[in-house]
Amino acid sequence: NNKVVVTGLGAVTPIGTGADQFFANLLNGESGLGPLPAWADDFPCKTGGTIKEFTAGDWYANKKEAKRQSRYMHLGVAASKLGMQDAALESDSISDKSRFGVLIGSALGGSEYYEEASNKWGKHSEYAAIGAGAEWGDETFAGRNGIYKGPRFCDDSKFSFAGFKVISPFIVPSFIMNSGSGVAAVELDAQGPNYCIGGYGGEGAGG
Repeated sequence: NNKVVVTGLGAVTPIGTGADQFFANLLNGESGLGPLPAWADDFPCKTGGTIKEFTAGDWYANKKEAKRQSRYMHLGVAASKLGMQDAALESDSISDKSRFGVLIGSALGGSEYYEEASNKWGKHSEYAAIGAGAEWGDETFAGRNGIYKGPRFCDDSKFSFAGFKVISPFIVPSFIMNSGSGVAAVELDAQGPNYCIGGYGGEGAGG
């Protein structure tokens, strides 16, 4: 019969930043939907909810850290700090930091880092040129029907060193989901339990 007390809410959404603005616009029937930027021109659907007027550096003690991190991490830090503000809770007032933790749920991490790295690396590789029927066979990889060329394609250094050099060294910490809770914990000085619940539906379970 453990009880949970919710004392603060943080929100970063297309219809408002902060719980008060979010709920006011929600009850007023505001819609955050609108035309997507030019990058969606090739998509069958060109409408979506985007977060406007959000400057990541405003939410970091050191603005340079924001430049090294993905948007997913930016939003997590902002929402966490908004929740603290709404609760009127100061990190310095918490005597036992080992009981101050962060749990974030997300379906994806910083996917833009992965996409950017894939595009850059592909220009320096023969990977995409390999056709069906190679000696290791055609397979289904990650649920997508296609050719899985496999690790054997590393033979003869087909993965060029030039391709690896153009990939950001921050790709792994920016892409993986648990970086969101980790970075938020650093910003909040939360030294207790730290978890990220992943997978589709994980965001609900995290709540």
